Amino acid sequence: PGVENADAVSKLLHDLGPKYEAMWRTSHAENSMAAVNYNMPRLHILGAMKTSSSSVYSLLVGGHKPGSRTLCGSLEPSFHDKEPVIWYNDDQTLIHAKPGSYFKSWPQGPNNATPCEEWVDANPTRLISDDAPAALLRFAIASVHPPQHVRILAIVREPIARYLSWYNHRLSEPKLFSTLFRTCGTSAQQLSRGFAPSFAYLALCEHTAWRRACNSTGVDLSCYYSEAQRHGKATGVMESMYFAQMARWTHFWPRRQLLVLDFQRLVGDAYLDSLRQIYSFFGLGMPSAGTPTKLPSVNGKVTSCKVKMIECDVRKTLQDLYNPWNGAFNAQMKRAHDLQVAPEEEVAFWLGDSTTQCQDRDSGPGRELASDWIELARCT
Repeated sequence: PGVENADAVSKLLHDLGPKYEAMWRTSHAENSMAAVNYNMPRLHILGAMKTSSSSVYSLLVGGHKPGSRTLCGSLEPSFHDKEPVIWYNDDQTLIHAKPGSYFKSWPQGPNNATPCEEWVDANPTRLISDDAPAALLRFAIASVHPPQHVRILAIVREPIARYLSWYNHRLSEPKLFSTLFRTCGTSAQQLSRGFAPSFAYLALCEHTAWRRACNSTGVDLSCYYSEAQRHGKATGVMESMYFAQMARWTHFWPRRQLLVLDFQRLVGDAYLDSLRQIYSFFGLGMPSAGTPTKLPSVNGKVTSCKVKMIECDVRKTLQDLYNPWNGAFNAQMKRAHDLQVAPEEEVAFWLGDSTTQCQDRDSGPGRELASDWIELARCT
């Protein structure tokens, strides 16, 4: 607790050796918890949301053995299920959470008869969490496994395509729009009447909320972190500002322990190469059989209201917002590879303009957005 330089933590644990490492943990862990052999997963999948990260998790623990190890884990557990509420409560930060509230969930497997040899903790919302990077480091320090053994996977996707996929996901689960009232004043009443916002309404409303909070057309890390801290995580259009999220995670964790993958490679022709990257980085052998030929590349949630084409002026508004953030992410990626601090398995990639299809609005950009709602009863 209080140690914020991940490289220094890793070097300290390595230099101290097993005997002094245990003493160091005991003196720093909360309530002398390091004296107990608390276990935690070595492998973590952060998201982002709608990047097939859940599919990667399911592949890893889906019944076939990678190499000679049996993997078990937890994917998006509910408030009352395996994982504690600390990962989900926006109003309560993780910074003061005791490691025990996390450790009590591990080890775990599909059933008591499964001999789990490795554990994977996956949650697509963790990448955007404000406190998760520091909390996970504190948990690792207090656990039986040194932090330098932890491996973390993040998958990123072109921001507008990811935003649209998340919107379509919520159309099939309207309760996920419930936080919209925080940014759009009239939405709570509309939601209660069985309406959901159109894509244009949602995108422009959340864009306006960001500009209102952070009056900048460029990259404003200070305001991003202020807003993320206020909400407990990135919200709205902030969720696709990967530069800020990578900077936050690498403030606490060495870049060499964080593998960043491109969604398009993962679901495209480079699928098997991407899988090899993941298995190698996680220290696992590729399964000899049972590997699917590809991962899902489209939203599997069923609804007749799914949006495939967005308004061109909305796409331009979002693209103008994300251009500087994409540029900062690209420079961040280049620097990590130039300095050779990225995992050796990682393939450098860049975020560019969105290829999401668009069309002009029938009524023009002056359309009254307040009435731009979808009646969910007609969505089948």
